[in-house]
Amino acid sequence: MTTPTKPGDPAGKHVIPLSYEEIVRETVILPDSSHRPTVPEEEAALHRKPAPLSLHPSMAPIRSALAELDAVDLTDLEVVLTEGHVTLSGSVATRADRDRIVAAVEAVPDHLGVIDTLRIRLD
Repeated sequence: MTTPTKPGDPAGKHVIPLSYEEIVRETVILPDSSHRPTVPEEEAALHRKPAPLSLHPSMAPIRSALAELDAVDLTDLEVVLTEGHVTLSGSVATRADRDRIVAAVEAVPDHLGVIDTLRIRLD
């Protein structure tokens, strides 16, 4: 069995693609533009500290409501306040944690609503 040659190679040299990305570029007309992190990028993400909640004064009631939650992992929680709507994103350990976070934020006065996009981690 011979190694396949690269299409259009005039010399007929045997070419073995070096990576998955190279194979995709040669076989798929428009490969997706998704990013596959490198091993160092994955390791850095595992040790990255969560971004602090916004220090904007309008976030103070939300920050204090979340601080009152006992035994809830908020390390991957992102809270964004846009035009009165609070958007919760990231991941939580359990469905109960998700429900407690949403309920705490909904109990904060002076916002129009909560948009919940939290995911449950499958640890």
